[in-house]
Amino acid sequence: MTKTYRRRGNDIDYWEVWQDGRELVLHRGQVGDRGTAYVRPLAPPESPEEPMKHLAEESFCAGFFAVSVTQMAELILRRPVRGFGTDSELASRHALEAALDEVLGWTGNGHVDGGDAGGDELTVSCYVIEPQIALRAIQGEILCREEFSAFQPQMASGGSVPGSAL
Repeated sequence: MTKTYRRRGNDIDYWEVWQDGRELVLHRGQVGDRGTAYVRPLAPPESPEEPMKHLAEESFCAGFFAVSVTQMAELILRRPVRGFGTDSELASRHALEAALDEVLGWTGNGHVDGGDAGGDELTVSCYVIEPQIALRAIQGEILCREEFSAFQPQMASGGSVPGSAL
């Protein structure tokens, strides 16, 4: 997968491409919006490497650039439990990871880095481009569900949600 970003005034656009079987999926939009996905079939015996490289070069020419995890903000969701949590609580954490990856990925705002259990809490760590937008999406689409309502978001530093990572 190749994922790139571009600042345009107060907005940040995302552009990404990945292989799905014999197709390339190009997905783009404004961070926080679900954007638009386009499918480009791969003709046999075409391999995905060259078309993906060419599409990425086009994004760079349009002013997009790659962003490393070190440039992104870390958002952590915590849930108090006893010890390592019950099987049901651990299943909830895994379901939360999948839901977060879905929302953050399709809105161009980041991804889940993983989860942990122990020390009387469950945690899920996410890297995001726009923390305020990510938090609104997470609260509006995920934490409002009863199964995830015990998880509380916070920035890795423990402080308030800062501005854009870009």
